[in-house]
Amino acid sequence: MAKQRAARTTKTVKRKRRVKVGGSRKWDNFALWQKVALLVLFAGLVSVISIFAYTKFMERDLLAKAATYQKIDIKSKPTSNAGVTFHACKAVSGDVIKVTVLATKPKNVIYARADTLVYRKAGTTQVYNRTATAKTWWGGEVSAVQVRLSRAAGEELLFTAQSRSGRSAPRYTTQPVRKDFKSDTSYQAALREFQAATIDPMSFVDCGSAASAINSSLCLRRSGEKLAVSNLQKARYTNYAIKPNTVIDGRRAYWDGTDAAGLPISWAITVDGIGPACWYGGKYTGAWDDQSRSVTWSKDYHHAGAFTIRMNDFLVEGLRAHNQGDGIRMEAGGSNFHIKEVYLSDIHDDCVENDYLHSGIVENSLFDGCYAGISAATHDGINPSGPKNVWTFRNNLLRMKAFPTMFRPEKYGSFGHAMLFKGWYAPNKGPQLVLENNIFLADRKSSIGDLQIPPNAVLKGCSNNTFVWLGEGPFPYKLPSCFRVTTDKSVWDNAVAQWRATYTSTR
Repeated sequence: MAKQRAARTTKTVKRKRRVKVGGSRKWDNFALWQKVALLVLFAGLVSVISIFAYTKFMERDLLAKAATYQKIDIKSKPTSNAGVTFHACKAVSGDVIKVTVLATKPKNVIYARADTLVYRKAGTTQVYNRTATAKTWWGGEVSAVQVRLSRAAGEELLFTAQSRSGRSAPRYTTQPVRKDFKSDTSYQAALREFQAATIDPMSFVDCGSAASAINSSLCLRRSGEKLAVSNLQKARYTNYAIKPNTVIDGRRAYWDGTDAAGLPISWAITVDGIGPACWYGGKYTGAWDDQSRSVTWSKDYHHAGAFTIRMNDFLVEGLRAHNQGDGIRMEAGGSNFHIKEVYLSDIHDDCVENDYLHSGIVENSLFDGCYAGISAATHDGINPSGPKNVWTFRNNLLRMKAFPTMFRPEKYGSFGHAMLFKGWYAPNKGPQLVLENNIFLADRKSSIGDLQIPPNAVLKGCSNNTFVWLGEGPFPYKLPSCFRVTTDKSVWDNAVAQWRATYTSTR
């Protein structure tokens, strides 16, 4: 009995030991399939956390870059079966254009793909397929396209992008395209997805390679001190100590019209110093709502301007300004000004104000909506004399536009525009005019003044100008023989389309 009791005790102890040992090694009690399942579950959890962290990092990176994007309208909406055309670029022969596209869902989760870079010339289309496509964990693609141009300069590049969300209907991406300045030929795009049926296409782009912009720009290819203005500006830009040969690069600068306190910026850019010097690029959009009864010409637009020149021998090139009082204005120190390839729209006072009667040149520019065209109207407190000066206005497009913000509405009415050529009130006072290869448009008579050359203005040169008249009846004013009058609106439309295709950096 004692031996049996001892044997039972020994078995019980061993059993307890086995249970104890087994209790410290629970992993061994799992079946193989259970172990595999647990490992897969753990790996999946780690992957989800990693993916979430990576996505948040990429989202933050894209949103940070978005602060430097430049806003550009694209008028045509995409169809349900086509990609979105972002921009048309004029490139120089031999340029390498590299486009890397990242696309995002509404919450900035990267997932979509880019399509192709399209080259068009003389009505023919050559498509360069993707040279690199990387599959991603979210089921989409990230694509890069690289093209070297070897034909004549001035070839047009159209970049199109399309994404699909897995549904039957495609969804299209149109938001920002940005130049990566670490390399002259590297481009990045961060695209936000929208429904094709409701999208109002916008593009953010620095078009063409840096080499292309420099080669075609009078300003950028100058030697001298280089200053850069970039990102969103929440205050007016002033530089009153510009040195000779200074180049101010504003291609990445833009204004939304309000300062840090949310108040309108009346005077966006003012320069002074010793010339010659120049400014290139920059985009200003005014904050006023001209449909509001609280916004008036005398209170808001009369004392406001997009660009003010206070120094001699200054070039403004590639500026874009919208919804402002004056467009570009010269003060006492603005002689020998040069305005080139600018795009101004909805200007509620003078598109170009030269009230100090300087010599200067305005060329290759689009003025799409001027309350008053060009001004040489001296005013109280100044007494300049300009009959020996010459103001050249050539290869420009200028459209007069009526606004509800009128000068002295109690006298001139609540809606309209002023004269095309403002000033030259006294004989032998204003600068001589040279008008060459311009197209002007108006769809109504002036509420103040008229649309003809002022009687006191001296035409030093005048040739090949066109006036597109869309108002009622025959053209009501007299123009010299260097003008032809037409009622064909396509003359204006075609010229604007050609201008946009040529000067793609100013939009």
